[in-house]
Amino acid sequence: MKILAISNLFPPHCLGGYEIRCQQVSQGLVARGHSVTILASTQNCAAPVVEEQDGITVHRTMELLAPFGQPVEGGRLSPRLLEVARTNHALARKLIEEIQPDLVFAWNQLRLSGGPVRAAREAGCPLAFSLGDENIMNWVPRPFSADLRQIAAAILERTLYRQAMVPAGSFRSVQCISEKVKANLIEKGLPIPHARVIYRGIPLDTFPVKADPGGVGSPIRLLYVGRLEDYKGVHTVFQALGHMGREEQAGYRFTLAGDGGQDYRERLAHMAAGLATKTEFLGQVEHASLPAIYRENDVLLFPSIWDEPFGVTHLEAMASGTVVISTRGGGQDEFLENGHNALVFKKEDASGLAEFLRWTATQPTEMRQLARHARQRVEQDFTYDRYVDEMERFACEAAKV
Repeated sequence: MKILAISNLFPPHCLGGYEIRCQQVSQGLVARGHSVTILASTQNCAAPVVEEQDGITVHRTMELLAPFGQPVEGGRLSPRLLEVARTNHALARKLIEEIQPDLVFAWNQLRLSGGPVRAAREAGCPLAFSLGDENIMNWVPRPFSADLRQIAAAILERTLYRQAMVPAGSFRSVQCISEKVKANLIEKGLPIPHARVIYRGIPLDTFPVKADPGGVGSPIRLLYVGRLEDYKGVHTVFQALGHMGREEQAGYRFTLAGDGGQDYRERLAHMAAGLATKTEFLGQVEHASLPAIYRENDVLLFPSIWDEPFGVTHLEAMASGTVVISTRGGGQDEFLENGHNALVFKKEDASGLAEFLRWTATQPTEMRQLARHARQRVEQDFTYDRYVDEMERFACEAAKV
């Protein structure tokens, strides 16, 4: 089967899990004998480029409304939207004509417009979506409401900006990363009650379990992996440590792997400076470096204050034998069991997190039990092979191959 996958970003140029997931599935499909071509943006490229990557042809040619890391001027109805939609529509149409795919597989369309998907529909190609968040709603005309501004915007999206929107009837074949994402999209008005939830899997050979899963060192090594943004709640960790005395704080080391907005990074650095906990900001790290980082640390902290679509960092840490302490409320609720394979606390509950941190120092047997159960859960339900098998089946059904 010939597949054209459309994604705003594709590794090594990526922001997080969405692009890595696209790459992993694409590699898995190639390994199973399928042909995969990627159409992505020129983010981080000096010029449009076509390259080969592990048997996958990657066309980095599409435009973004604005580079990631910069705001989109004008928001959802950016002045550049129609121009970007026309450009990306033409690039997608040309590539579709060249390779004649059996399936166009739409991944993250954020900042691309609905132009590429519209090209697939107009060409009559079977179309499937892999939805890892709710951003596809940017390219679905908003419903009419009593608000005059919303009425005006809804009319514009159905008339002047119509070519930038995903055509009606496009969402026949949809895969969601979690029940949470599916429910949120349905609540927002996307007609996908038939969408299939396929949980992500991870390659266990890439994330081998550490020598002493659940064991802690002195100091206890805390880890955060992800974006450094306010909605990720990393400040809660520093607030939790602030509930402790100086001597107790010194019993922890905190490593942060990720980058984000300058103001928030400076806020975190200022909070860290007031503590006796040794803190290290690694900045953005390559995904290939993460397995070793997980094994070098004792506890993964995931203090997010918004409803995360899923939680692949949880799974990677769980596979590695690193105990997870996480907030609830997102897709991670679908596999975390408080007191069994993880510890779960309320969003922005710094005192509750402080108590869990103290607990890690005094309950060695229970910590090892958490790690053992966590690894077992990943081995049972979240392997890479199971994930690619299900995604291949979904893709073949969408293409009717």
